[in-house]
Amino acid sequence: MDESLKLILQVIAGLLLFWLFIEFVFKNKAKKSESTNDIKPSLAPSVKDNLLLIYILPKSNSCFESYDLIQSISAAHFEFGADNIFHYMEEAFGARSVLFSLASATSSGGFDLDKIGSLSCNGLILFMDKSTVAEPHDVLDIMLDTARQLADDLDANLYESEGVAWESFSLERYRNKITEKELVT
Repeated sequence: MDESLKLILQVIAGLLLFWLFIEFVFKNKAKKSESTNDIKPSLAPSVKDNLLLIYILPKSNSCFESYDLIQSISAAHFEFGADNIFHYMEEAFGARSVLFSLASATSSGGFDLDKIGSLSCNGLILFMDKSTVAEPHDVLDIMLDTARQLADDLDANLYESEGVAWESFSLERYRNKITEKELVT
C-alpha cells in the first residue's frame, strides 16, 4: 500500500504541474489580449489551493484491472477525453463543461485505451478545481457520490490524502475548504 500511495503522490505532483502550466499559459494569453491600461496584478490563488482530491485505493494489495476498471468508470458516467483521463461532464444551455476528472495512479496519470486488455493501476484520483465550477459544494457532492460508487464497484476504500482514510468528518472539512476560499476572494 505504501508504494501505491507514493505513486499517487507522484501523479498528484504531475497533475499539479500540468495545472500550473495551463494556468500560466492562460494568464499570459489574457495579458496579451488586454490593453496596457487594463492590466492588473493577479491575486488569484494557485491551482493547488483550488484542487479537491479524493483517492480510491484497492482494499487489498492489488490493482484495478482492464475491463472491470473501464466498465466501472463507464457506469459512473465518465467520458474519456483530454489528457487521456476521464471527465465527468455537465451540459447546460447547449454547452458542455467538466465538473471533475478522474486520473489513474500511474506516473502519467492517464489511461491508454489502446492497451485496454493490459490496463491496470494501483488507484484512482478524482479531482475538481473548485474555482472553475459555478456551484462547488454541489459538484463536491456529485464527486463524492461518484467516488463511493466506484469504490463499491471496485472493492476499494476512499482516502483524503496519503494514509488519511475518508471519514465521516472528511466531507465537512472539504466543504470548509470551499467556503474559506469563497470568503477570501
